[in-house]
Amino acid sequence: MSKLEKTVILPSEEDGWEVWKLRDSVATHDRFLEGAVCKADKQQDSCVAFSITRVATLPVLVPSTDPEIYRGAAELELENAGLLVDVENYQGWDCILVEKREEESFISAVYLLEDELNEANDLRQHTFDYSARYYRPSVEGDCIALWRERHRWCMTCYRNGIPFLTEPLGEELVDLTLSLHLTISQLSLKGIQFKPAEVFLWSVCEQAENVAAQVMAAGLVLTEEDRPAPSVPAGEVNLEPSVVSEWRKQVANRKRLKGIGIGVAAIYLIILGVLWWKLFELDSQASDLKEEVALHAPSWEMNSEHFKAWDELYPVVTDKWPLQIYKECVMAMPAGQTIRYTNVNVQNGFIELRGNALGNQYLNLYKPKLKNAEMFTDFEWDHPPAIRDPKTQLWRFTYKAMPAGYQEY
Repeated sequence: MSKLEKTVILPSEEDGWEVWKLRDSVATHDRFLEGAVCKADKQQDSCVAFSITRVATLPVLVPSTDPEIYRGAAELELENAGLLVDVENYQGWDCILVEKREEESFISAVYLLEDELNEANDLRQHTFDYSARYYRPSVEGDCIALWRERHRWCMTCYRNGIPFLTEPLGEELVDLTLSLHLTISQLSLKGIQFKPAEVFLWSVCEQAENVAAQVMAAGLVLTEEDRPAPSVPAGEVNLEPSVVSEWRKQVANRKRLKGIGIGVAAIYLIILGVLWWKLFELDSQASDLKEEVALHAPSWEMNSEHFKAWDELYPVVTDKWPLQIYKECVMAMPAGQTIRYTNVNVQNGFIELRGNALGNQYLNLYKPKLKNAEMFTDFEWDHPPAIRDPKTQLWRFTYKAMPAGYQEY
């Protein structure tokens, strides 16, 4: 498709849609569509123009030429009319600049009342507008046009070829004089001076004479002519039907979930990669250790025999071997050898001394020396009172020592 070519899908006078190809300044009728636009009819750079019965237009005169201000005024006008409820989420509204003067702007707020699309449509490539913008009257200035869409008559007010007010009139053109008077009067109340000279009839009407009479009664002239071929309007209208908005939200949610899934999968793969690398490192270390063990195995067997022999000698080479402990116990005795051992038992770190003394005072001197001896700093001593033998008059004692912290169960 040429970059200069545009496809517009317009509502037909009867049922269905008309597909037109617009290229440069030439419009070519392509085909008719029955029912709503379907997925098979989507094309790149296509626009769906809704019928006038589906669009509300509110002309507004704004005392500013700032686009942000007059767009805000259009939004406020739609809210006051009870149309625009969800401002942030609904995309089916916009405003059109009709005329700009030195200190004021004449705009038309446009609101999409109802979709004409099947909810199953996939119209991601389409833009959206309304039909009146694709028809341009043959005269400049102010005028009114009448034509049929979907078996219903509609009326559009134009200024310099730009539609600013559309009204559905019903299946028959009745009370047309009243409708024309009311339209012009309401615009005047808003400060908009609308002075049309002609009313164009763009569709065949069986009561054309009656329509002409009604138009004449309103002080206007009726001109019958063929409906103009569609043409590309100036500027774009950003209308987005709710069905398309919902579809875009679903697509965005799917993309977001897909992104989350991809992120989780990526993290999972990274974790797997790290675990694999760690496993590879551990396996490599294990292989190195196996090689080292195999290298030192012969010498280790020799060392094992050496350590076994050393374990057998340990009790007699340690600084706490029994004879050394016995020596320390003897060296702690008071001078004069008034204390005699009857039994000394040193085994597995436990000491038991049995003996007798000439007097208990010698034992009182002996006990602190045993307790404070350097060799016995990590022992706990138990010194129960000595007992005097009535026959020999000697004081019998039994002293025990065990490793510090040891508890019998």
